[in-house]
Amino acid sequence: MPHVEAELTVPLTFEETWNFCTDVEAFPHYMSAVDAIQVIEEEGNWSLQRWETRVKGAPFKWTEKNVHMKDERRITYRQTEGDLKQFEGEWTFEDAEGGTRVKLTCDFEFGIPMVASLLNPIAKLLIRDNLISMLEGVSKKARSG
Repeated sequence: MPHVEAELTVPLTFEETWNFCTDVEAFPHYMSAVDAIQVIEEEGNWSLQRWETRVKGAPFKWTEKNVHMKDERRITYRQTEGDLKQFEGEWTFEDAEGGTRVKLTCDFEFGIPMVASLLNPIAKLLIRDNLISMLEGVSKKARSG
């Protein structure tokens, strides 16, 4: 299964960065590839979210379950329904010089073995670009207040 990672230091404390990264319904306001996110259900440390994004202009939609583990400084996500057979990963946070280092990972599977070998390399690049775009959006928003 393909694995993609991106990381960036956000010029904020962990607490401030956590607050930005858990306010997912605000993402479309400062992340260019994210069209809409709706929190469908929320209880305790988990939420169910419906995402609508674009990858190179093509719509990409799914519903995911997020689990927030603030004490461990991480958020896991896993698609519950959507365009791919499997789509999951995590956000991790660690103190760094100048702020908080945020790492975003994604593991995915198309579920169509015959096309996976052709699409996986391209999809890895496109998903990585989107992960970077999301992290840059958080960083830009952090700097602007």
